[in-house]
Amino acid sequence: MTGKSGKPEINYSTNIYLSGRPDNSLKALDLANTSDLLDFYQEQYQKNILPFVFYNIPDTRVPYAYNLLYDKLVKNISEDTFNSRWDSLRSIDNRSQLRELQQGRFMQQHNLAVSGAIPALKYNINALYTGQRQETRGSKNTNLDLNTNNQFRLFDNKVEGQVFFRFKTGAFKTPKSGANNLPPYQLLFDQNGDYIYDYSDTYRTELNTQYLASGLQDHGRNLLEDQLLNFNESKRKEISGFANLNYRITDNLTWINSFLYQNTHNESLDFTDINSSDGRRNYNKYSILNRDKTITYWLPFANYGLIGRSKNETLDARTGLAFEKKINDDHSIEAGASIWTSSERYDQDPSRRLYGIDSKGNGGDTLTLANATGNNLYQEYMSTSSLNMIFQPMNQQNRTLKIGGNLGYLYKDFLSTKFNYNGAFMPNYGRDPNYAGFHDAFIETDWDSHKHFNLSNRILSQLVIRNKTGLLRSSELPAQQSTNRELLSDWELYNIQLINYLRTNMSDINLNYTKNTLYLGLLDGDLIVAAGAYVSNENKVRWSGDVSFDVKRHFFFTSNFFSSFKLNYSLQNFDSYQNLMMQLSLNQLLPNSPVQPNFLTFDQLPPAITNHDISMHLGLLKERLHFDLRYYDRNTSGLVIDAFNRPDPATGMNNRYVMNTMKSKGFELMGTMKLIRKKNFAWEMNVIAAHNTLTNVEVPELGYLPDMTYLTAQRNGYSTNALWSYNWGGLDEKGDPTIINGNG
Repeated sequence: MTGKSGKPEINYSTNIYLSGRPDNSLKALDLANTSDLLDFYQEQYQKNILPFVFYNIPDTRVPYAYNLLYDKLVKNISEDTFNSRWDSLRSIDNRSQLRELQQGRFMQQHNLAVSGAIPALKYNINALYTGQRQETRGSKNTNLDLNTNNQFRLFDNKVEGQVFFRFKTGAFKTPKSGANNLPPYQLLFDQNGDYIYDYSDTYRTELNTQYLASGLQDHGRNLLEDQLLNFNESKRKEISGFANLNYRITDNLTWINSFLYQNTHNESLDFTDINSSDGRRNYNKYSILNRDKTITYWLPFANYGLIGRSKNETLDARTGLAFEKKINDDHSIEAGASIWTSSERYDQDPSRRLYGIDSKGNGGDTLTLANATGNNLYQEYMSTSSLNMIFQPMNQQNRTLKIGGNLGYLYKDFLSTKFNYNGAFMPNYGRDPNYAGFHDAFIETDWDSHKHFNLSNRILSQLVIRNKTGLLRSSELPAQQSTNRELLSDWELYNIQLINYLRTNMSDINLNYTKNTLYLGLLDGDLIVAAGAYVSNENKVRWSGDVSFDVKRHFFFTSNFFSSFKLNYSLQNFDSYQNLMMQLSLNQLLPNSPVQPNFLTFDQLPPAITNHDISMHLGLLKERLHFDLRYYDRNTSGLVIDAFNRPDPATGMNNRYVMNTMKSKGFELMGTMKLIRKKNFAWEMNVIAAHNTLTNVEVPELGYLPDMTYLTAQRNGYSTNALWSYNWGGLDEKGDPTIINGNG
């Protein structure tokens, strides 16, 4: 609905999606039925190819059907009893009961927008609500977003700006349940609705009966019970806003200001009901049989949960002056100065495991137990130290002070020169001075010789030469250190271990550089060429540039069939220092500068990039049909990746971070067909295709490690997502598996 002319405009839209529970039939999932599965078990039994030594059947992880075969083998039951139970299993199909683990999907979205204008103010208010329910029964997701965006002009347009404010809240709840890999004969509940427990992942039914007689809780699992009782829930609240305020002091001088604030609170609850499988099993786990046959339970018989909270707060403020003055028709000057401060703080409260809470996380208390060890009723070694675990809080703060300045001169309209300075300062703990500084200073000169010499011909339409010469300096920075703190309860003190010590390559930068760029416009502007050469005392010459050719315009395609045909080639060739200077260039404050925080940390330099990009645009039938094709070949070097190496024998530290070079290559194709174009109706069809490969080019070779990290390590010439396996060497004379090592 829309308000009357001159009044606020109100718009409301809604989207609703609803679908039933998914098809979980055996046919849809291509699964074997109970009869086929039991026939398979019997064939294994008859051929003695069971997945374990049958005469030494383990106490755990044995499906019920295998237990029946075992009881038949050792004559615990008669042949008639076995056949009766076996035939009973054949008649069971749990697919209808498994549907109780699922629910229909539902999604609703409501959007209310109010916009309008009054003298000196344009306003826009939005409210968005989203609710979702996924296929897993008990899952729920809700989000509410309220925001307002306002633009204003005051005092005869001398003051103008923008104010944005947002409040967001959301909650996500998902049930906890084990993997749904039940055999087709395992039911979830009986005809009376009582739960039926599965013991295939724990102690056999007979052993569980003995433990129940000793006073323990039932150790069986029921997926439906767990899914209805246990859950993970997270809640998020966010308040944020930003403002731009520009005050034109005089016709030549403007005061520019921007402010940003973000505050986010996160809460999480990992809830376990004591009546669920995990609750009962955890209660049983911490039990000790005393000499007098009594049982000591270390845990209360109560619900428990892990509660966590975190807060992230960001504050960003910038202010500066921009000056422009045209002295006469030939001479103009401009200048600017700005200061920018940013602060970000992250606080994570120590996670607390509370016992005795309700399903909303209320009530309960932590446990305080004396250190004790012993064997539980399952003859498993247990210690209260795991229950006394103290989760450590985490606090992190980044602060940055940045300054920027520039002074420029323009002669007529063909010669300009400009000096820029960008500085960034951060706390430099353990060093003198207390603040580390990054300094980027350069002079950039443009000469438009085409305008200077008034060249007017179809061959040369543009000729600009640009030179940029500057320097980049940084202070000595401390090494990055990773530590681990562990509570030693017996001594009532903490053990602090140094596990990583990395020197940053952003320290002690001493760079001098120059870059020359030539811009050419040829063939009446149909062919545009830009070529640049970057030289520094740290690198060889790096070339970069672009070529763009309007084929249709140049060759005078008059047919309406071809409406556009353009080709473009781009070479991006930036080292790590150039990418860092791009980040520092954001220090220059302009009236339209984006309002967002930009932090520098004592980390590694940005990666270097060499990218070849070829693209084509083809439009047909007055753009009713058009295609965009792009091919790229990109090398990214200096990436820091997580790797696992053997500890340094000299220090004992395990350096997990190494530099890597990766190649990304692929193509992208997008086609659009505008089928119907009417005044009030449009229908178009889009086709998108893409292919990409990501390959390691240069990564340090990992020495042999006898664990899974060796099989997931990055290796040269292979995809970054490659998985590896050992060379299978067959079974030795004892029947144990072997692998082929470097010696064969």
